[in-house]
Amino acid sequence: MHDSLISVAVVFFLLMAGYFSGRLSNPKLKTFFVSRISGVVLLLLLCMGIDFGTVFTQREVGYQIVRSAFLFSALIASFTCFFLYRKRKETSEKKDELSFFTPFKGCLKAMVAFLLGLAVFKLTGFRLENVHLSSRFVVYLLIYLVGVDLVGFRIGRFSRELIAVPVLTIIATLSAAFVFSAVSHQSWRELLVVSSGFGWFSLSGPMVNKLVSPEMGAMAFMTDFFREMFSIMF
Repeated sequence: MHDSLISVAVVFFLLMAGYFSGRLSNPKLKTFFVSRISGVVLLLLLCMGIDFGTVFTQREVGYQIVRSAFLFSALIASFTCFFLYRKRKETSEKKDELSFFTPFKGCLKAMVAFLLGLAVFKLTGFRLENVHLSSRFVVYLLIYLVGVDLVGFRIGRFSRELIAVPVLTIIATLSAAFVFSAVSHQSWRELLVVSSGFGWFSLSGPMVNKLVSPEMGAMAFMTDFFREMFSIMF
């Protein structure tokens, strides 16, 4: 519990440090920092592939984690759809067409970076700790850059929907964890841990890996990755 609270405090501190840095820096420097976020995410996923190499290179363990994560994330997506789906009213306003392939391509790049990290571990046995590095350092850099990016985020006005969406998403996740715990070997508390990233796979994997175990960290990463893929597809 103590370590968890410290981790949350570190995340909050880095977000605030990034936010105030972005507020105080000139627009060009801020744009430069924000443009590096995708590259840092790919670097983090490469490091995570190396970190989780000991887990995923064990065929049975890796298969079980991927299978459980896929089924659990599908259940979360179903519950979320049930709680959040509303039929929109027809409108005469013309809206820009959304592209499916842009976010899908981003997820594909993420998976390639992760698999590349696994390949590096399998072929060379390389570990980050051998050179006194950790994927946590990359996570901290990423959170700081996200804080810089928050400078451009504006909420127009508070509404019932603005509050309802995150609250219902949390309820859907809790419900899915309760149902999945009844049909799997994992407890409700364990499933809450692996689903607590709410789709932020580049954060949940390293944090759960550090706080709990590599196996739980690997499942948290895969659950959030599949969760994001389901969100994009549907």
